[in-house]
Order: sequence, then C-alpha cells, then structure tokens
Amino acid sequence: MVLAIDPGVTTGVALLNQAGEVILANELRGDPSTVAKVLAEIPAEDVVIEQGPIGYGRSSAYLEELDFRLKEVFPNATWLRPVEWKGTPRAQTPVNEKSVHVKDAVRMGREHIHCLNRAQG
Repeated sequence: MVLAIDPGVTTGVALLNQAGEVILANELRGDPSTVAKVLAEIPAEDVVIEQGPIGYGRSSAYLEELDFRLKEVFPNATWLRPVEWKGTPRAQTPVNEKSVHVKDAVRMGREHIHCLNRAQG
C-alpha cells in the first residue's frame, strides 16, 4: 500500500494498492501535529508527499509546520515536486473524488507506484 499526501490547509490523502486502486481517500484539516499523527496511523509500506514551493512560495507558517511534522513522522517518505508528476499520464487519470486535494493525492500516488514498478523492472 502507498500513502499519498497533498499537504495544505486542507490536506488530501489517498491510500492506494499496488495497482493504483483507491482504498481510502479523504481530506484532513487541523493543526499540523494532529494531521501528522492521524496520517501516521494509516498502514502503508510506502509514503509519497507533495513538496510545496521552497522559500518565498512557502510563506505560510502552517504549511512550514505541517511539512516539518510530516518529515518527523515519515522520515523515509519520497517527496515529489508538482513538476515531477503533474505532466505525466497518471496525472490525467480519472478519479471519482470531488476535492482537488484528494484528486492530486490519488494521481501523485499513481505516478509514484508507476515509478516504483518501472524501477523494479
């Protein structure tokens, strides 16, 4: 299972199986510590997190704190910049969720699974 996280004031979350099928998809809101603790309870073998803009673009104290907490909880997570996945075919796949944050989490998770499968041959 892959846990995909699109961090934000509203955090998109998706748990996908190795075929890229959605097992769980939802949004989380709350203080960064609580959001990270809730996410840590989701059973996953791998975690992928969208990396927000660095420096001037990531000026929100909330987002900086959330990134810090996610790095604490998921020290081995893969962090992907939007440019690394949004231009791929997986970024265009249909998702039944309404929230753009959840759609992004699902699609980023699918791209991550695709890259893992390609690396394994």
